[in-house]
Amino acid sequence: MISEQIRINMTNTASPQEMLHDWLWAFVNAKKRAYNENPQMFALNTQYVDSNPLVLRDVLWDSYQIIDGFMEYHDPQFERAEAILSAFAVFSLPSFKESWNSPDYQERFERIWSLIKQGV
Repeated sequence: MISEQIRINMTNTASPQEMLHDWLWAFVNAKKRAYNENPQMFALNTQYVDSNPLVLRDVLWDSYQIIDGFMEYHDPQFERAEAILSAFAVFSLPSFKESWNSPDYQERFERIWSLIKQGV
């Protein structure tokens, strides 16, 4: 349900890196919205998906495909896409949910982005 909420405007995006940045920002904000707007469903999802790494990987498979497509990696198992999304785990794993409404939320996101953007 999270990935279905992600909408980015690709007409103003100049590079695959910018598309990736915007998509990641939309992804983490969709997760944050799910936590804030539907805590019961979020808790259920956490119990059945986020607490099981193999199930979580299956659920994230479509997101890995999207990232792989933006970046034109053509990785059969989406290794680089998985690594990129993993770098933002603090914004998507439920164990960090209490920090998602902190005033420095976007600043922390941008700090991680700055660390990885040259490597994508």
